[in-house]
Amino acid sequence: MYKAYIEAILNAKDFIYIENQFFVTSTGADDTHRSNIIENRIGEAIVRRILRAAEEKKPFKVYVILPVRPGFECDGRIDLWSQEGWVARCQMQLQAESIARGPNSILSGLSAEIRDWREYIGFYSLRGGDFTSDGKFHVGQIYIHSKVLIVDDEILIVGSANINDRSMLGSRDSEVCVHIDYTPQGNISTVREGGDEEHGFIKRARLQLWAEHCQLDMDDGIIQNPLSKQCWEHWQNSAFNNQQKFRKYDPRMWPVSSIRTWGQFKNTIAKPLPSFTKEEYLNDPPGRLVEHAIDFLADEDLFVNAPSSSVFTPMTIFI
Repeated sequence: MYKAYIEAILNAKDFIYIENQFFVTSTGADDTHRSNIIENRIGEAIVRRILRAAEEKKPFKVYVILPVRPGFECDGRIDLWSQEGWVARCQMQLQAESIARGPNSILSGLSAEIRDWREYIGFYSLRGGDFTSDGKFHVGQIYIHSKVLIVDDEILIVGSANINDRSMLGSRDSEVCVHIDYTPQGNISTVREGGDEEHGFIKRARLQLWAEHCQLDMDDGIIQNPLSKQCWEHWQNSAFNNQQKFRKYDPRMWPVSSIRTWGQFKNTIAKPLPSFTKEEYLNDPPGRLVEHAIDFLADEDLFVNAPSSSVFTPMTIFI
């Protein structure tokens, strides 16, 4: 599975779509940094493919969708800093150091070489909100548990494998995946620009996912071509606007990238909740797609405040 992921990413022509429960990887740029304990190099493959596109001055897009936060035992607003929240914090820190924080992160590798990484890769999550029987509004996450890789609408890998060492190294957790290839007849660009050619099961699978995430019809032209400016900007703008709406209805919502310190976190969860009716909410509801909080608590080290039992817990158990 690991070799299949690396090969598919490096050989991608136009776009990559990743939907996964975990995202713990490394570019291996700095072997002295603590994140170098992560062995899989899926992050490095993503960086290499994007930098190749930048060098060739060709469009290329990577869409990544992950859980809002790890699904570990922790009620969040109260216990995130506590020793009971250490496991959740460890996972957050490892994922942050895979995506945006530290020398072995994807964004560090990209920022050193290109002007704006946002032209090539975006990180997203899914949220939902509703009223409980007592009339209070609550925001939560739509938890991503799937493990999907789609490349160019020609390769689909789906199964049980997360993006982390536990799944990818082949010597730890037992995993199984299905690897489906589809080679279209004719010119791929013609198909994506609205040609009549049937693009097969893989494209339909992507469109079903994207239609649900973006709350569009499968045949909506916006999501047909992942390489198009229209599609890319729709994801970016929808995620930003939905995030703003959720925060309007629940200013205590976290994680978000604007919360960089524990002080800001405590201030956020102490904010008063606004008063509004269900009808007011339904007149201007947010969609599901939101920005992934890549800078949440970015100025803090989430490994600290570990329980005494952590001395018996090797860090490799989390990766």
